[in-house]
Amino acid sequence: MKADLLPNGGKCDAVFDRGAFEAIEILERHSYIEQITSFLKPDFRYILNAFDYQDPVFDGPPRPIGPSELQFTYFKDFKCQILVQEDYSHQGKIDFGVEKMTDVFYLLQPC
Repeated sequence: MKADLLPNGGKCDAVFDRGAFEAIEILERHSYIEQITSFLKPDFRYILNAFDYQDPVFDGPPRPIGPSELQFTYFKDFKCQILVQEDYSHQGKIDFGVEKMTDVFYLLQPC
């Protein structure tokens, strides 16, 4: 999407990402973040909802992302705060065959 098609000069105050980041191939995540953050104002808020799990067989989607990987690999120039985390193991086992799964909401902000 071109920035000039968006209101306010193409910049947004906030993003709510439910499912896009975790659906993208892992090798494409950095490009996705660059694209999304290019649409954000300097004092943005980015809420990211993602699943965290370890499983040698199932690798998504949804593709897993843990707090330390999120903070130190993908969003190292951002403040990262966990807003809510909920055990999703029961449904994760039903939906994906994953033994332990956590549903996490992160708040990402500029440093």
